[in-house]
Amino acid sequence: SYTDNNPNDAALFYQIEVVLPNDHQCVRHTRDITYTGARSNIVWNGVAVTAEETISACEEYNWNGQILTSSGDYTQTLQTAGGYDSIVTLHLTINHPEPMSFVREGCESYTPTWADGYSTTYTQSGIYTHGYENADGCWQVDTLHLTIKHAPQVSLSTFNGGLTEIYPGQEITIYNTLHQEGYTYVWSNGDIGEYAGIVVSPLTATTYYVTVSNPPCTATAESSITITITGVEDYDQPVLTLYPNPTSGIVNVGFEMRNEQWKDAEIQIFDMYGKLLRTEHVNDSTIQIDMSLFADGVYTLRIKTQDGVVTRKIVKQAQ
Repeated sequence: SYTDNNPNDAALFYQIEVVLPNDHQCVRHTRDITYTGARSNIVWNGVAVTAEETISACEEYNWNGQILTSSGDYTQTLQTAGGYDSIVTLHLTINHPEPMSFVREGCESYTPTWADGYSTTYTQSGIYTHGYENADGCWQVDTLHLTIKHAPQVSLSTFNGGLTEIYPGQEITIYNTLHQEGYTYVWSNGDIGEYAGIVVSPLTATTYYVTVSNPPCTATAESSITITITGVEDYDQPVLTLYPNPTSGIVNVGFEMRNEQWKDAEIQIFDMYGKLLRTEHVNDSTIQIDMSLFADGVYTLRIKTQDGVVTRKIVKQAQ
């Protein structure tokens, strides 16, 4: 007789050997039997036999109440209905998923193809995850760290209220009014960097060009602006002193002008994006400006007098 007390879906192979008396002689009979399913208690006429099973599992496997988390060979000794030991051997492979992480950039959008072939389009920067059953049959979750960049746009103007006429040698700041910091700016005067503006002081009328790029976007944006020179030759440009520069807080602005040009003058402070932060009215030849609450960076001072406009750069830095 054959008793199988613990069937499941794994395929097993047994070789059962039976010795029977035949005319006072022992005759040995061997039978090869293949079963579909794991077998624990196997009894042939009350005699214990051995069994083996091979299993692959994800992360862990519950073997008759024993939680196994590592690959290897395991044995259990079970007792048959006849009181005999039945030895079962388990050949176990534990698979562990290995989540993958990707860092990608896209222009306007990005369409990844995940490991299981699933594809979708993202239009915003962020961290995205996708779960699927991997080749080992385990559930795996991969992560995408995505940065979406945008095609550049550019429109040039000046800090001088958009005015493009200056006196010979006067400083003027040209900047991208769309404030796309972090893009790559290539200016016709040779400046290359991520700042959206340049400071120039031409002696003659000059046209300035800029090309803006933002990889991986392949498109570029271009713009130009022409700075003209005024015909007034007897203009007395104010002589300014700024100190300390760089500053960690207070900056002193001193004027040296003829005919008290500083009277009714106005000082405007702009950040690197062209945003007006503060306006000061001058009532003396020296004025103090407190920049202690400003973030570290480069600022533009625009001084408007009776005879024109002068711009200067101030660097704010920590102590």
